[in-house]
Amino acid sequence: MKNQDWLKMLKNFNDDDNYPLILIVDDDPSLRQALEEIFEFSGYAVLTAASAYEGLHMLHDTEMKPSLIISDVLMNEMDGYQFYRTLYQEEEWRDIPFIFLSAKSKLRDDAERRGLQVQGYMSKPFIVEDLLSTVANLVQD
Repeated sequence: MKNQDWLKMLKNFNDDDNYPLILIVDDDPSLRQALEEIFEFSGYAVLTAASAYEGLHMLHDTEMKPSLIISDVLMNEMDGYQFYRTLYQEEEWRDIPFIFLSAKSKLRDDAERRGLQVQGYMSKPFIVEDLLSTVANLVQD
């Protein structure tokens, strides 16, 4: 389903239809699709963005606030670190839990050295159950 279709559908949800919304930002189309399917099957609403810029535009363009953001680190134009910094300059988005998902080694050390305080780190390849567990814990908090 295209993101525009999801946005229309999400805006029409009743209060009873409380599906946590996850924004996935990754430049790998096959991974975006796989993550979208995994999370939709697990009961989440999902928006995907092919770049950090697209993710920022989605956040600005929709009235829906994600329950969680998952972002790759190594992306063209704006990397995941800059995406995180840009995102958290906005007061309204600072409380959104954030997970870095990357093939980059020593991801946690690198993010912490840069002063980024994200809530989760997952390495690619990842174990689906571990990712779902991490997401569920962060969305519940």
